[in-house]
Amino acid sequence: MIETAENIYETTFIKTLDNPKLGFRTTDVRTFDKFYKHFTGRSVPGPMPDLTLDARVDWGRWIVDCPYCHGAMAAFDTDPSYFFCRKCKNNGTYKPIKVEFPQERSEVEVLLGNRPKANQNWRRGETLEFLERENAERGM
Repeated sequence: MIETAENIYETTFIKTLDNPKLGFRTTDVRTFDKFYKHFTGRSVPGPMPDLTLDARVDWGRWIVDCPYCHGAMAAFDTDPSYFFCRKCKNNGTYKPIKVEFPQERSEVEVLLGNRPKANQNWRRGETLEFLERENAERGM
Protein backbone atom coordinates (compact mmCIF):
# COMPACT_ATOMS: atom_id res chain seq x y z
CA MET A 1 0.00 0.00 0.00
CA ILE A 2 1.27 3.46 -0.88
CA GLU A 3 0.71 5.56 2.22
CA THR A 4 -0.76 9.06 2.60
CA ALA A 5 -0.60 11.64 5.38
CA GLU A 6 -3.56 10.18 7.23
CA ASN A 7 -1.87 6.85 7.98
CA ILE A 8 1.73 8.13 8.06
CA TYR A 9 1.05 10.83 10.62
CA GLU A 10 -1.20 8.57 12.65
CA THR A 11 1.61 6.05 13.10
CA THR A 12 4.62 8.38 13.43
CA PHE A 13 4.89 11.90 14.82
CA ILE A 14 1.23 12.35 15.74
CA LYS A 15 1.59 9.75 18.48
CA THR A 16 4.27 11.93 20.03
CA LEU A 17 1.78 14.80 20.04
CA ASP A 18 -0.90 12.75 21.75
CA ASN A 19 -0.95 14.70 24.99
CA PRO A 20 -4.10 14.86 27.12
CA LYS A 21 -2.67 17.80 29.11
CA LEU A 22 -2.67 19.85 25.91
CA GLY A 23 -6.13 18.61 24.98
CA PHE A 24 -4.77 17.02 21.81
CA ARG A 25 -5.63 13.56 20.58
CA THR A 26 -4.14 11.50 17.76
CA THR A 27 -7.45 11.44 15.93
CA ASP A 28 -7.42 15.25 15.73
CA VAL A 29 -5.00 15.35 12.78
CA ARG A 30 -6.59 12.94 10.33
CA THR A 31 -7.78 15.66 7.98
CA PHE A 32 -5.97 18.56 6.35
CA ASP A 33 -8.19 21.11 8.13
CA LYS A 34 -7.31 19.75 11.57
CA PHE A 35 -3.63 19.37 10.64
CA TYR A 36 -3.51 22.99 9.45
CA LYS A 37 -5.30 24.36 12.50
CA HIS A 38 -3.05 22.41 14.88
CA PHE A 39 0.19 23.65 13.34
CA THR A 40 -0.83 27.24 12.65
CA GLY A 41 -3.51 27.98 15.22
CA ARG A 42 -5.58 29.40 12.36
CA SER A 43 -8.52 28.33 10.24
CA VAL A 44 -7.65 27.37 6.70
CA PRO A 45 -7.65 30.44 4.42
CA GLY A 46 -8.38 30.22 0.72
CA PRO A 47 -5.69 28.41 -1.26
CA MET A 48 -2.99 30.22 -3.19
CA PRO A 49 -4.35 31.13 -6.60
CA ASP A 50 -2.74 29.82 -9.77
CA LEU A 51 -0.47 27.33 -8.02
CA THR A 52 -0.85 23.55 -8.01
CA LEU A 53 1.74 21.05 -6.84
CA ASP A 54 2.15 17.46 -8.02
CA ALA A 55 2.09 14.58 -5.57
CA ARG A 56 4.83 12.01 -6.07
CA VAL A 57 5.73 8.67 -4.49
CA ASP A 58 8.88 8.40 -2.41
CA TRP A 59 9.69 5.23 -0.45
CA GLY A 60 6.06 4.11 -0.64
CA ARG A 61 4.57 7.44 0.47
CA TRP A 62 2.65 10.03 -1.50
CA ILE A 63 4.50 13.29 -0.78
CA VAL A 64 4.53 16.87 -1.99
CA ASP A 65 7.66 19.00 -2.37
CA CYS A 66 7.64 22.53 -0.98
CA PRO A 67 8.35 25.00 -3.79
CA TYR A 68 9.88 27.46 -1.32
CA CYS A 69 12.14 25.72 1.19
CA HIS A 70 12.51 22.44 -0.74
CA GLY A 71 11.24 20.36 2.15
CA ALA A 72 8.50 17.81 1.65
CA MET A 73 5.39 16.64 3.48
CA ALA A 74 3.15 13.62 3.13
CA ALA A 75 0.19 14.27 0.84
CA PHE A 76 -3.33 14.27 2.27
CA ASP A 77 -5.75 11.90 0.55
CA THR A 78 -8.60 14.36 0.34
CA ASP A 79 -10.50 15.84 -2.56
CA PRO A 80 -9.38 18.48 -3.10
CA SER A 81 -5.98 17.89 -1.53
CA TYR A 82 -3.86 20.71 -0.15
CA PHE A 83 -0.23 21.19 0.92
CA PHE A 84 1.06 23.13 3.90
CA CYS A 85 4.76 23.16 4.76
CA ARG A 86 5.31 22.99 8.51
CA LYS A 87 8.83 24.39 8.07
CA CYS A 88 8.36 27.60 6.05
CA LYS A 89 4.55 27.97 6.35
CA ASN A 90 4.34 28.18 2.55
CA ASN A 91 6.84 31.01 2.42
CA GLY A 92 5.16 32.72 5.37
CA THR A 93 1.86 33.15 3.54
CA TYR A 94 0.06 30.50 5.62
CA LYS A 95 -2.01 29.78 2.52
CA PRO A 96 -2.41 26.14 1.50
CA ILE A 97 -1.48 25.09 -2.02
CA LYS A 98 -3.67 22.77 -4.07
CA VAL A 99 -2.21 19.31 -4.75
CA GLU A 100 -2.87 17.18 -7.80
CA PHE A 101 -2.60 13.39 -7.79
CA PRO A 102 -2.08 11.70 -11.17
CA GLN A 103 -5.12 10.42 -13.04
CA GLU A 104 -3.44 7.02 -13.19
CA ARG A 105 -2.89 6.94 -9.42
CA SER A 106 -4.39 3.50 -8.80
CA GLU A 107 -2.33 1.96 -11.62
CA VAL A 108 0.87 3.57 -10.27
CA GLU A 109 0.12 2.17 -6.82
CA VAL A 110 -0.46 -1.32 -8.21
CA LEU A 111 2.78 -1.26 -10.21
CA LEU A 112 4.78 -0.04 -7.20
CA GLY A 113 2.99 -2.28 -4.71
CA ASN A 114 5.19 -5.37 -5.07
CA ARG A 115 8.47 -3.49 -4.85
CA PRO A 116 10.52 -3.04 -1.69
CA LYS A 117 9.77 0.32 -0.01
CA ALA A 118 13.11 1.76 -1.14
CA ASN A 119 12.06 1.18 -4.76
CA GLN A 120 8.49 2.47 -4.46
CA ASN A 121 9.17 5.78 -6.19
CA TRP A 122 7.31 7.68 -8.92
CA ARG A 123 7.08 11.24 -10.18
CA ARG A 124 5.03 12.95 -12.87
CA GLY A 125 6.49 12.22 -16.29
CA GLU A 126 7.21 8.55 -15.57
CA THR A 127 4.76 6.52 -17.61
CA LEU A 128 2.99 3.31 -16.65
CA GLU A 129 4.99 1.61 -19.41
CA PHE A 130 8.22 2.81 -17.77
CA LEU A 131 7.13 1.32 -14.41
CA GLU A 132 6.11 -1.94 -16.10
CA ARG A 133 9.48 -2.13 -17.83
CA GLU A 134 11.32 -1.51 -14.55
CA ASN A 135 9.26 -4.23 -12.87
CA ALA A 136 10.00 -6.68 -15.70
CA GLU A 137 13.73 -5.92 -15.54
CA ARG A 138 13.68 -6.71 -11.81
CA GLY A 139 11.56 -9.85 -12.19
CA MET A 140 8.48 -8.40 -10.46
